[in-house]
Amino acid sequence: MALHKNTTLTSLDLGSNELGALGEKLLSEVLCQNTMLTSLVLKDNNLGSKGGKLLSEVLCKNTTLAFLDLDSRGEKH
Repeated sequence: MALHKNTTLTSLDLGSNELGALGEKLLSEVLCQNTMLTSLVLKDNNLGSKGGKLLSEVLCKNTTLAFLDLDSRGEKH
């Protein structure tokens, strides 16, 4: 994925994309390596418990992400 080495993208909105298990895995790999992304929107993706676990493990290592939207009702967390 191009996002692994991207040096300009700071915001990514993947809301309502039904990422699925493979998408969740690929996204978690990207978040481990990307050092520019500061805002990520994943709302309305029906992330399951596996996806949530992957994200939580990755976010413990990611030092640049400051905003994450996982809500399905439009509230920001």
